[in-house]
Amino acid sequence: PFSLSVKEDENGIISDSLDESQGISTVSNRASFNYQQDLTVPFRWEEPLQGATKVQFSSSGYQTVALGFTFPFYDGSYSSINLFTHGYASFTSTISSSNNIQFPSNNPQYAKIIAPLWEYVYYWNAGPNSGIYYKALHNPERYLITWYQAPYDWQGGTCNFQLVLYKDSGNMLINYQRVTQNMRPTVGLNDGDGVHSNMPYYNNQRPVNSQSIVFGTTDNDVAMDRV
Repeated sequence: PFSLSVKEDENGIISDSLDESQGISTVSNRASFNYQQDLTVPFRWEEPLQGATKVQFSSSGYQTVALGFTFPFYDGSYSSINLFTHGYASFTSTISSSNNIQFPSNNPQYAKIIAPLWEYVYYWNAGPNSGIYYKALHNPERYLITWYQAPYDWQGGTCNFQLVLYKDSGNMLINYQRVTQNMRPTVGLNDGDGVHSNMPYYNNQRPVNSQSIVFGTTDNDVAMDRV
């Protein structure tokens, strides 16, 4: 249901100039209760570090960052998002957990979640560039969040993955540059009402290196987790 056709350089990294007549829709009249997903869009990794801010974590394991615009998600609209060390973000929850769960869930601890790669990734004793980075991009307006050189558990290996939030439309792009193949993550969206969610991957299923996923809003109020 989606296509992503944008300008890129010779390394496959997209620039700040996207043609709004193509690819991900950047205009929407409302947030929808449902999302469609496409696991087959071309891989579109965005440069994560230049001009970005690195998250400075406290012992709570999350940090709230301002988006600079209002982002629609399910039945709400939000101007900030909470970023967690363990590969997910939430618009409402401030409880950090490395124990990823299956969606849907009506537990308020796991409400309004976007989970690019929720698992036991962490940043203790990591390399100097390891961390979560965020920055605003333009044309179209979007917000880039990257979990960069994120170590997985104590089993070795690091992950690079990112979430792109598109202003107003509520559309989301998730990019996986590198995924540790022994992970058992939760990947998807959870509203928190126990009904509405998307979960393309869970437990023994996982995304692969150089993969992108698009989540986009739909107009019908029907619970779905796959398209």
